[in-house]
Amino acid sequence: MKLLVEFSQGLGNCIQGTPLLRALWLMGHEVDLYVNSTMADKLTPFWNDWEILGRIFTRRDQFNTADYDFGVSTYGRGQLVGMFAPGQCLKVEKQHVRHQSVSEANVELARWLGYAGATPRGYVKGNDPNLDLPPEQRHKRTAPEKAVIVHAGCDKNSTIKRWPHWPELCRRIADTGRDVIVVGTHDDRSEENWEDEFISRFHMELPELAAMFDVSSVYFGNDSGVGHLAAAVGLPGLMLYGPSDPIKNAPNSRVIRTLVAPAQDGEGRGVNHDRPVPINRLSLDAVWSEVEKLLEDPQRDPERELPERAKDSVEQRREHYAAVTKAQSEPEDVETSADSISKTGRANALEEAFSRICMVNALLHTDDPATIRRHINRAARKHLELSRAYRKADDKRKAKLHAKEAMRGGVVLPGIWRWLQA
Repeated sequence: MKLLVEFSQGLGNCIQGTPLLRALWLMGHEVDLYVNSTMADKLTPFWNDWEILGRIFTRRDQFNTADYDFGVSTYGRGQLVGMFAPGQCLKVEKQHVRHQSVSEANVELARWLGYAGATPRGYVKGNDPNLDLPPEQRHKRTAPEKAVIVHAGCDKNSTIKRWPHWPELCRRIADTGRDVIVVGTHDDRSEENWEDEFISRFHMELPELAAMFDVSSVYFGNDSGVGHLAAAVGLPGLMLYGPSDPIKNAPNSRVIRTLVAPAQDGEGRGVNHDRPVPINRLSLDAVWSEVEKLLEDPQRDPERELPERAKDSVEQRREHYAAVTKAQSEPEDVETSADSISKTGRANALEEAFSRICMVNALLHTDDPATIRRHINRAARKHLELSRAYRKADDKRKAKLHAKEAMRGGVVLPGIWRWLQA
């Protein structure tokens, strides 16, 4: 199939979409990318000339969804869902990241379609123009070989994720004789400018930062997109979690460890929670103990064992559909099973049912317009059920969204226009 994949939001979310791209390509699909992010111009150099990708778009007016068989939207905004016909776009929902990382949830979309290999590592392409400078100028701009990278900042809207003991930790690392490089944007800088005690590299271009990670030995940081960048280049390290979710935001890495502040009764993982878990509950000595282990023997993330690229075919997808059907707890097919789930009336179950309908549509995709029309109409009816469920739950925004999708799919709703305008 010819697929259009959407990345959205910030650095970390977009990098965590790259394993899905590789998995879809390994299945034999043609893949184009839509980077739906305010950072799109800064991010796209990571993936220009990547052999698995066709075109890369940064605006919705640059492509026509009619040119694609299906859309696939990674965890985030999900703008493609409203651009493709109902049932023609797979999407990661919130319930999919409750018990697994964003990277794993994204790749799960490929697994629904038959991918059976390991989760690929993230992908970014580094590029450091300073390496072309004469040696006497180069050392002022590039990293010392095998340096220790520290990202002590975080999103300026989520400052409660910032661990307060980074200055003391960096001093301990420097006392071992290692070079410490503190990276980030200017928003990551502290008011005291303690970072200038060490080598500071602020506001680097992202491909330049990735290239520096390639020649460094280990990474330490808060939960942030920079940590996912370190994971994508295979750098070992440690990420600290307090108020943020260590499951959903876990790095796609076998060599980056996570250290999680313990929660007390009534506290939650979420920067907007009434009582977020404080990250300062992680003591300096506890973090230093983990840092010492990593400094002793830093090993980079090995390449994953991935399957050879397959040749996509409708027959192959239908074989997977038959296998999925056989694996159901009830003898009925996936479509009927999805409908039975929806009768619980719970919005999450309805969303899951709709996702499975999209999966079946993709697996049984055909060039027959009448068949495709039936797929779209069936998905539109599921949107109608979702709209009704959200109306009962008093979630007017989602109720309207699904009502509009039902109408786009050809379901006629009496009096709907008056209700949508209300």
